[in-house]
Amino acid sequence: PESENGNTVDYYKFGVDFFKPCMDVEKSLVLGQANLDTAMAQLANGDNVIFFANHQSEADPQVVSVTFEKAGYALAAEEMVYVAGHKVTTDPLAVPFSMGRNLICIHSKKHLDA
Repeated sequence: PESENGNTVDYYKFGVDFFKPCMDVEKSLVLGQANLDTAMAQLANGDNVIFFANHQSEADPQVVSVTFEKAGYALAAEEMVYVAGHKVTTDPLAVPFSMGRNLICIHSKKHLDA
């Protein structure tokens, strides 16, 4: 990744390397490979592809990356854009892992002082 503001840390790699030992990658299955292949072909043709998911933990983007890498789509995993809430930029535990992601942050109006 390109360095931003003099940053030389690869936060994407940091996050993946941090969570990968928690996964049994060798025994993990990638189901729906044909659908993933279709989605990647559509991206290669210039189409837009949206994956909808409801995450359950801070590690989910890293798990997606490891899964995409295993399926042969490492670059797509790194370039994926995530929609996230304000917590990913304010929670001290989440921030380092969020810094390695392409994010569109949504701030709930109930958390904003108007």
